[in-house]
Amino acid sequence: MKKLMTTIALALGMNCLAATTYNYVDGTKTWSYTLQNSMATLTGVTGTINVEFVIPSEVGDTTKYPVVAIAANSFQSLAITGLIIADSVKTIGAGAFANCTELKTVDMGNGVVTIANGNLNGDKNDPDRFYESGAFGGCINLEEVSFSSSLITIGAHAFSECLALKAVELPDSLQTIGVNCFYHNKALGSVRFGTDLVSIGAYSFYNSPELQAVTFAANDTPLLTIGSYAFANDVKLTTLSLSRSLRQIHACAFSGCSALEELVLPDSLTYIGYAAFYGCTSLRSVDMGNGVVTIDEANITGYGQGANNSDPDRYVAYGAFGNCINLESVIFSGRLAMIGSHAFSECHALKTVALPESLLTIGVNCFYHNKALTSVSFGTRIESVGNCSFYGCPALRYVTFAETTTPLLTIGSYAFANDISLSTVELSGGLKTVQSGAFANDPLLRKLTIPAIVTEFGNGVFSGMGDLKQVTFAGLPPKNLANAGLPKDVEIRYSSEWKEDWEEVVASYGFTNAKEYNGDPTPPTPVPGALTLTVSNIVV
Repeated sequence: MKKLMTTIALALGMNCLAATTYNYVDGTKTWSYTLQNSMATLTGVTGTINVEFVIPSEVGDTTKYPVVAIAANSFQSLAITGLIIADSVKTIGAGAFANCTELKTVDMGNGVVTIANGNLNGDKNDPDRFYESGAFGGCINLEEVSFSSSLITIGAHAFSECLALKAVELPDSLQTIGVNCFYHNKALGSVRFGTDLVSIGAYSFYNSPELQAVTFAANDTPLLTIGSYAFANDVKLTTLSLSRSLRQIHACAFSGCSALEELVLPDSLTYIGYAAFYGCTSLRSVDMGNGVVTIDEANITGYGQGANNSDPDRYVAYGAFGNCINLESVIFSGRLAMIGSHAFSECHALKTVALPESLLTIGVNCFYHNKALTSVSFGTRIESVGNCSFYGCPALRYVTFAETTTPLLTIGSYAFANDISLSTVELSGGLKTVQSGAFANDPLLRKLTIPAIVTEFGNGVFSGMGDLKQVTFAGLPPKNLANAGLPKDVEIRYSSEWKEDWEEVVASYGFTNAKEYNGDPTPPTPVPGALTLTVSNIVV
């Protein structure tokens, strides 16, 4: 036991030992440094500090040790205007040159591989909080940086609040840009990325009010992820050249980029996060490429499909392209399977929507209140049209579903409600469910044909259609017919095959104008300018 305790004590003692600090006098300066494996890490300097500050390649009196690292916080707030870092240096620590407020130029040499992360603790929604922990954070007069050609990682907050930095040319070697890396660089006008980039961190170029051009190098390897809010609120961004390395764009990445007019996405892109382009109010056209599979749901705590439909305005800000008020045209990806909730809410200039064959799901409020939308067409695989998805589109006249689909389609509550101009609806043979109020308050609907497969309606499916004249049923009376919103004086036509069942329903529900027919139902003659709705295979 004594031997074991001694071993533990020795181990604890070794772990608690601080690294030995050495001093090296170089002319009028004294460098402090630590050693590991005969390699030096600079920890500070005293003496005469020239405005042109040069990090030496080696230190030591009788034995020279290569300088491979600059320790965290080691040269903060120095009164220097220029910085030259020797090629021997591999790592720059967090906060190493933070708040060097007179620093104007940095030559990083060609050896630096890593600029370490600043403080990542605390509230990530407060990007101002830890800028001074970045390697060059708060260097408010820094105008020019020559980056190392070996650089792989730029850590969190590294160049936050560098208010004079005008252009950033990043090397091909760079793979990772940390969170808040170039946050709030007020003078930054252009950014160019290299070929090996894999990750751009959250808030990395957030709130850069002069940023106009962002260019990615050509690369065919789809590895790149753009993090949340990475370029958000960059109100002058007009040029966005994305490479074929791009795989994912996360939430709010370009939200509030109000000068962006055209968006062409590469085929490599598979995922667009919620609010990714929210509030891009100058955006007129989107070409989604042929790779996007998912436009994500609005990510709101406690909110999901079917919730809060009484307040469809509430979450417009979370839609991927929500409030892009001048968006006129969208070319959808041929691989698109899901368009999440609110994705195109309040896109007031969008005129036509041609959805691809691949699409399975349209989320809640997806195209809500699109004032100019006149026509929508669906592909053969559509399974779900979400609640309020096309609610309140006053110019919408034509809705067309593919003639044959897998019999799984659900049209959600109020999906096409309050579409006061809707005049033509062609529904799929795969339609399975029509939920409450789906076509409520569409006044131009006047004649309906309901096939025999229909077994039940949701409440108020056809309410608010004051001019509805005739409904023809080919089969048994659907369940909940009394609550579907049909006027009591509408002409009910039913098959003689089900005469007894219909007579009972007509009497009990109080319909005043009912008659039987023989044989197959004859489709009603369309009224000019009015909606004729033929419903197939509806089961609620």
